[in-house]
Order: sequence, then C-alpha cells, then structure tokens
Amino acid sequence: MTFRVPLQDPVNTGGWWLEQHAARYYHRVEGNNQLVGYTRCALGDGAAQAAFGDSLRLIYSPVLAELRSGDVLCLPLGWQAQGTPPANSSVYVHLADAQGRPWAQSDGAPVNGLRPLETLAPDEWLADPRALLVPTDIPAGEYRLLVGVYARDDGRRMRVTTGASLESDSVVCGTVRVEPN
Repeated sequence: MTFRVPLQDPVNTGGWWLEQHAARYYHRVEGNNQLVGYTRCALGDGAAQAAFGDSLRLIYSPVLAELRSGDVLCLPLGWQAQGTPPANSSVYVHLADAQGRPWAQSDGAPVNGLRPLETLAPDEWLADPRALLVPTDIPAGEYRLLVGVYARDDGRRMRVTTGASLESDSVVCGTVRVEPN
C-alpha cells in the first residue's frame, strides 16, 4: 500500500479505522510506501488479572497455543487505571524463549499507539488487542508470552505487584509451542 497520509491521520480513513480496531503485527516503511499487516483478535474472557504498581491493572485471557513460523498470534489485553498511570509508559509483549530472549515483540502505547496509558482516567477500562508475527527463523520449542510496562524515557520496567504467573517485571500470559514447518 502507498500512503501519502500517515496511518493514524483521520484523513486516511482506512488506516485510521484499522489502527483503532485491529492489531498491527507487521509494519515496514520505505519512503512514502508502507506495508502493514493487521488482524482482528477475538475478545478473551478476561479470566486473569495482574497489577503493575498501584495504578494499572492488566486484564487478559491466558494463552495456550501451537503455532508455526509465519503464523500470527493474537493476545487480547485490557488495561484499567486504578489511579493516575505514570507518564511516558509503554507496553511490551514478548514471545520469549527459556533464556528470556524475545523472538517476537509488540512494544508501544495501547491501541497501536493511539491511547497512551497516561491518558486513561481512573477506573477507565481500555481494550488493547496485540498481535505477534512468529518469525520464520524461530526454532521449534516452547515459548512464554510476557507482558509488561516500561518507562519510554529510561527503559525502567514497572514492578508487578499482584497476579498469577508473575515475574518481577512481567506477567506470563501464556505458553506457545512452535512446531517445525
């Protein structure tokens, strides 16, 4: 696709709608040309929750998936402000191996960058579907799906204070088994 108007500009009606309603899993820019991959994620049941500090709650459905390289993995997340979220915060989703190395990731503010966490009002709930493209060079095996929040200015991660399957600065939202092609 060619866009002379940015994806997140309301004048670009197609890009604007996709940015608000679909999860972006691929984005490549060369000059005025952009190739973008989107998918629609089914809403989860929100069966699990975790808290980051005292200001943010993550609501998610645990994932257990079997995929192959080139597949797209959807992760429907939700965020709820429990106070005033910290300014300049960003969300990360990593498909990580046993050593913690991320093989695929989605970093940025919720809703494809359109709703920074600091814009959430107290008690406001926000759907934030995320998607990851499983890379073609990923080895077969088991991977963890990690979600966390970090400060954009210095990279410091927020601590997880409550929730199941938590680590010090990320929540294990699921397990993905990558099968050989």
